[in-house]
Amino acid sequence: MELESPAWLDACYVQKVLRKAENDESIEVSDISVRPATAKGDNYMSDMYRIAVEFSRGQGDQRNEEERSLILKLLPQDEFRERMLNETGFFAVELSMMSDTLPRISEILAKFSKTKLSARCLYVQYEKPTHVFLDDLAPAGFRMAVRQEGLDMDHCLLALRNLGLFHAGSVAFGEQDPTALARYKRGMLHKDNPAETSTAFNTCMKSLAEESAKWPELNPRIPEKLLKLSEYTYEKGCEAALVREDDFTVLNHGDFWVNNMMFRYDERQKPMDHIFCI
Repeated sequence: MELESPAWLDACYVQKVLRKAENDESIEVSDISVRPATAKGDNYMSDMYRIAVEFSRGQGDQRNEEERSLILKLLPQDEFRERMLNETGFFAVELSMMSDTLPRISEILAKFSKTKLSARCLYVQYEKPTHVFLDDLAPAGFRMAVRQEGLDMDHCLLALRNLGLFHAGSVAFGEQDPTALARYKRGMLHKDNPAETSTAFNTCMKSLAEESAKWPELNPRIPEKLLKLSEYTYEKGCEAALVREDDFTVLNHGDFWVNNMMFRYDERQKPMDHIFCI
């Protein structure tokens, strides 16, 4: 079934978002067009929409016509995903990262690098319907890599460079404001998360073990070890992810995979820029 646009998402609402984001009450939205922002199955933690907006704004005695593309990330409305994301707090963490923490880390990094970590956050709402509006990166030339092909060395170097910048920026941010990162101590790997979370991790490890057993180049002991580990994958992960105050710690990206990043390419289709989708 195709993702349906929320009933409350209309031109009037988008106008409110743009006026607040731009601090410009002269903005008048004349039309919007809404469609899914990702293919079916490519995104789980939110429902995503791409919104093409036609609007005008005052400039002196004239009105200038403009077009803009926005991304809406909405807390899923189906009962199972909504309950799980509320119990884990994953979506609230994402909203906090995009609206507050990432912009503040980016301010620190701007003194040393021109690299942007993420799209600009325009508007966030924690109460129902819980959602966030972001600038769409596609018009700037960013797009997702092909998930089925994986990432080659050029893609990986860009992604890991930015991950390093993010880690370094988080340390500097924590030194400026020691309490700011306390809200992020409970991540994807935590003993208090719902049982479905551990089930998903352990099942994935079991599937990896079963699939790797078909790879002739592997020593047969490796799939056997993975299969045994599948019973304890989540438990071991939670132990490894515990915050230890006496260690050197950074703010980690909790879902660093190909669909949570975008790349910009040169004329030879070589990646030249990378940005987080978070």
